[in-house]
Amino acid sequence: MDVGKVPQGDSLSHEFAIYNSTSRPITVTAIQRSCGCEALDLVVGTVIPTGEPVKFRYGMPTRQHGHRAAVLRVFTDSLDESFREIRIVLRAEIIALVEASPCLVQCGNVVQGQQRSWQVTLTSADPQILAGFRSATPVHGIVECTVKDRSPGKLVVSVEIPLSAPLGRIRDSILLGFDRQLNLPVRLTIPVDGEIIADPKLDIQYLQTP
Repeated sequence: MDVGKVPQGDSLSHEFAIYNSTSRPITVTAIQRSCGCEALDLVVGTVIPTGEPVKFRYGMPTRQHGHRAAVLRVFTDSLDESFREIRIVLRAEIIALVEASPCLVQCGNVVQGQQRSWQVTLTSADPQILAGFRSATPVHGIVECTVKDRSPGKLVVSVEIPLSAPLGRIRDSILLGFDRQLNLPVRLTIPVDGEIIADPKLDIQYLQTP
């Protein structure tokens, strides 16, 4: 079942039915979901009478945008081999409510002690979503971030490398949160990658010192 395009953060579930066309009742003996976070109101032990359907809802989270698929496998005690395993697939394209440019902050090599900054511009077709901006938080605390511009339809966040950042690889992310009145909040993660290196001028001076 392909439900098409669904906004990120919205609830996504669909009603399915298993119709028992065999000559005896069948019982659901096991259920396997492709992810434990998927919603399902069908349980093991459900009996499906002969000639009748059992209806249930199956859903998947929409936290991350892109093409997504959820696979449900229902096992029964049917004598008919075609009813032993019933496979249901739920597909959707999750549409991002907030777009980030760039979607990845590539810092490259940053000399220790020299403060650098990069800007990330956030846009949305729905101005109300950006109006619900709540927070921009570094996940690992290596980088810092501040809001530089907050106007209708656009939000600019500055990502900075502090002067005290230690030598080594920069592996951090910025977690952005947006509240929505009647829907699930929107979360957006922007990875930050690079490396803090020693100042080569300091190395040369150290070698030349008598």
